Amino acid sequence: MNKTEKRAAKGHLRYAGIALVTALAAFAIAFLVVDGDEDPVRELNGIFGAEDRSLPTEGRIPVTVSSFIDGDTTRFNFNGEEASFRYLLIDTPETNHPRVGAQPFGKEASARTKEILEAASLIEVEFDVGPEQDHYDRYLAYIYADGEMVNETLVREGLAQVKYINPPNTKYLEQLEAAEVEAEAAAIGIWSLDHPYDSDVYQEESGNDIRDQQENFANCTELRQVYPEGVYADHAAYQLKMDGNKDGHACE
Repeated sequence: MNKTEKRAAKGHLRYAGIALVTALAAFAIAFLVVDGDEDPVRELNGIFGAEDRSLPTEGRIPVTVSSFIDGDTTRFNFNGEEASFRYLLIDTPETNHPRVGAQPFGKEASARTKEILEAASLIEVEFDVGPEQDHYDRYLAYIYADGEMVNETLVREGLAQVKYINPPNTKYLEQLEAAEVEAEAAAIGIWSLDHPYDSDVYQEESGNDIRDQQENFANCTELRQVYPEGVYADHAAYQLKMDGNKDGHACE
């Protein structure tokens, strides 16, 4: 066989291979459609190891970041407006609390959340079956970055602990608790400390709510003289009337 014939033979083999792959893909799609799969393209991508994570997932709502607050609170563009989201079932250390100040690993948790979300092609939120908002009008949700739950990632990396368990919003409680056990066993993040931080920052040792010890300011002008960046909803100086957009951050 001369060189020309060899090239022709290789070309025929190449085209035959392409035709075979195309036929297999067409057969797989036809099979999935007949089988009643709701999204045959996604299923096919999974079969061939090329799942497109930019596609939204059933039961989750795509959002984009508006601004970062801290490790467990982020403002997203949601339903045509900016809204604060509190990550369900977890609590990260504080970065600027009026009583406890900055807690160990607070900055790390905030930075990690920002890092994860900024690197994501698709961010989604998922509500549980119970209340969708807290008494500060923040949405309560599980947050996903390219299909991975950020709540769980923070817990598994020792940057958050499982907290604020309020049934019926407990869909992923066992999953998060398992991640916490792993982090504690590995002694990473907050679990590397002799005494992991006290997440109950709303409560004094006496059991009184810190919000009962209000710092009263007549308006935002007065408040900013003491707190130039404004205050968050868990601050003793926070007043709802000074939180114009009801995002849990007054006089921002």
